[in-house]
Amino acid sequence: VAETVKAREHFAKGVKIPAVPRELLEPMTMRLAEMQLQTGEFQSAARSYNKFLREFRESQWKRNAQFGAAYAMERGGNSKRAIDHYRPLIDDRHKVDLWMVRSRYQLGECHFNLRQYEKALEYFVYVEVNYRRYPAWQAKSVLEMGRVLIAQGKRAEGQEHLKSVVKRFPKEQAAVVAGQLLDKLRRGRR
Repeated sequence: VAETVKAREHFAKGVKIPAVPRELLEPMTMRLAEMQLQTGEFQSAARSYNKFLREFRESQWKRNAQFGAAYAMERGGNSKRAIDHYRPLIDDRHKVDLWMVRSRYQLGECHFNLRQYEKALEYFVYVEVNYRRYPAWQAKSVLEMGRVLIAQGKRAEGQEHLKSVVKRFPKEQAAVVAGQLLDKLRRGRR
């Protein structure tokens, strides 16, 4: 963590140097935003990512920055605003990439945070069904479906989804989390 804070401080100073060549300013601005996100400065990270998107419209890292801005907003507690920033990343004109998959998943998370359970389920189901090349995200989506169902009071159905994660995705971290949730449910806690 100390190295990340130090890096963040260096990048923050670097982007303020007058007349920095554009080819250096671009990666420095991106790294600043990433370091702000990693150190929990979510509002600053969102501002830096959005500045990057305004100033480097043709960047090879445009999708990274778009996702970063949305994720920073979500982590900063503004799921509603994050939704609008994730949406451009799920546009079907792009090839399926990690940003598309993660954005659909995070859209589910945002709707879950807003207690819009049916909408959250739509996104999680979409990830599970359509992104077989991304088993970690499929597993996380099935796990989240279970959590949504439990939040809706459909405990038995939710538990079945959690069991499905453990059975279908035993090598994924989501299987460990699903197992822990099942243990808590068995002991009568949520």
